[in-house]
Amino acid sequence: MKSRIKRWAGVTGTDHMFYVVCLKRDVIGFVNFNKKGDAHEISYGFLNEYQGHGYAREAVAALLDYQRRSGITKFSAGTALENKPSVSLLEAVGFRLTGTEKVSFYKDAEGKDIFFDGGIFEA
Repeated sequence: MKSRIKRWAGVTGTDHMFYVVCLKRDVIGFVNFNKKGDAHEISYGFLNEYQGHGYAREAVAALLDYQRRSGITKFSAGTALENKPSVSLLEAVGFRLTGTEKVSFYKDAEGKDIFFDGGIFEA
């Protein structure tokens, strides 16, 4: 997570916005927004030991509210449909499933793409 924070630390403007999420003095995750078409795509990641405690939901909801008050009103997100915690988080903060797609981030031992069903969400 430290390398991701370092990479994004100098970015300014509203096309790419990166937020570090802390619990007291500890970094526990991040939330970022990237301009994609007419929306800002949100992504997030939290350290394993802080997952399942509501921290991601609280951070995402607060930052969406902040972005809306700043004038940004359209958001998108993507996650694996089998990632039930992430799907639940997105639905809890007002996103709805608008489509699906086959997604691949990894390859198998033969170099072939490993696909999964991804959900496209909008708010």
